[in-house]
Amino acid sequence: MQEKYRSLFAKLHTDTSSKYWGPITRHKAPHKPFLLLSVIDLFAQNAFQTNLIELTPELTETFALYWAKIMLPKHRGNIALPFFHLKSESFWHLAFTPDGYQILLRKGRLRSVAELNEAVIGARLDEELYTLLQDAKARTVLRTVLVENYFASEIRPTICLR
Repeated sequence: MQEKYRSLFAKLHTDTSSKYWGPITRHKAPHKPFLLLSVIDLFAQNAFQTNLIELTPELTETFALYWAKIMLPKHRGNIALPFFHLKSESFWHLAFTPDGYQILLRKGRLRSVAELNEAVIGARLDEELYTLLQDAKARTVLRTVLVENYFASEIRPTICLR
């Protein structure tokens, strides 16, 4: 089970524009890795009592701290983007509000925290992944996969200090 998620975390669908994303993020957009690292951090703090990842102030703040530590000011972090776009990964499932799916159909995608809060109550993980993230050793393995696959070696210690 852990191997499946190691593989999925290593192959996230990210923007790979080398003109926009530099060597520090291995020429890949860091949004999804930062969000997943933030989720892992909150699992370590026992912040999730059920399999529903909500867009809480704690999650938003953790994401912003990762962003501020690593990214240049010219890049703006927006947690709504990875929260929404992680739906393209097989393990992240958006949970819509009663009108949320209609809102998504009307807008096409959700780009702001306000739009996201209007349309979704959160995201659910695969049950296997939810169970795995409750284990400290599994969290360490998945964190390592994210750090090694999406960030240059010289900044990995900075990320690990989080």
